[in-house]
Amino acid sequence: MARLNSDDIERQLRDLQGWSRQGDALVKQFEFEGFPEAVAFVGRLVPGAEASDHHPDLTIKRSFWWRW
Repeated sequence: MARLNSDDIERQLRDLQGWSRQGDALVKQFEFEGFPEAVAFVGRLVPGAEASDHHPDLTIKRSFWWRW
């Protein structure tokens, strides 16, 4: 898959609620009721990330941040 240019990224972000751009990363914060729900969410991301050979930066804290 080809990388999007900066204008394409900004255009696409207008339609993605909660997503923002920080440097070269696309970022969204997710909130869950607890740790088990956050970990289960990460587990659901794994197949798609592996299939696309992409491994996003993930942080699990009181809230969950995903940098793509």
